[in-house]
Amino acid sequence: MNPLPTATLSAHTEAVRAGWSDSAGTRVHDALVAAARVLSERGLNATVDSVPGPDGVSAFCLDVPIGGPSYAMLQVCDPELANLGVFLTYDRDAGGQPVDSHRLPVFDMRRDRLLTYAVMPVVNGALNPLDPTGRGRSLCVGVFHGRSTVGDLFLQPWTATRLFRGFRPQGQLAAIWADFEAPFAEAISRVSARLVGRRDIHLLPRTGRRSARWIPVPGPPGSRITDLSDAYDAGVALARDYLHRHQAAGRSNVDTG
Repeated sequence: MNPLPTATLSAHTEAVRAGWSDSAGTRVHDALVAAARVLSERGLNATVDSVPGPDGVSAFCLDVPIGGPSYAMLQVCDPELANLGVFLTYDRDAGGQPVDSHRLPVFDMRRDRLLTYAVMPVVNGALNPLDPTGRGRSLCVGVFHGRSTVGDLFLQPWTATRLFRGFRPQGQLAAIWADFEAPFAEAISRVSARLVGRRDIHLLPRTGRRSARWIPVPGPPGSRITDLSDAYDAGVALARDYLHRHQAAGRSNVDTG
């Protein structure tokens, strides 16, 4: 019997923590390592790294191959909101560079199932230990770049419904999906959201206005995704608002307890 794969940790992860206190950086790093180990137990070669991010602040990354050239990444890059993450799907080329296109990856039924049943439940709970209120809540903005095969569209009513039913029990304050350009998949997701009947589901499709921000990814120096619209900005702003209100409610409970 082959041993389970273990999380691969970059040799320089410990050193690259610009903008983070030692304790905060260690807590984020340890939370992502714990998630990587769970994914490794599921047969996925998850890696944890830290890379230079926007505004001179290091970004901590949990990177997961999901088949072929495609990857899924959970990233934390805000020292003031360590339980705020960005979840990105993207492809790499043969040289390991990220492909800077919102039209990739191409999701078939296998990748969709892998994300829904193996990756997303772990991602949704990964940052819960970093909730400063102690209530074990977090928020990950889903940047679901890519497009679906025809076969995958038939699967999406089930996968979308499962994701919408699962985000609250897994610790998410809301479901925020941003910067996607998939009209058929969007229509399916909106129907699934109505059927589930949960509040706090926000679908923010791609706009024609470019974002001024970018998302760093592990790889050769300068590896980043820039093909983002301002729907990404809107998703992050909405997530920040949720978390600030959550923290304020936590402080209020402490004051009146």
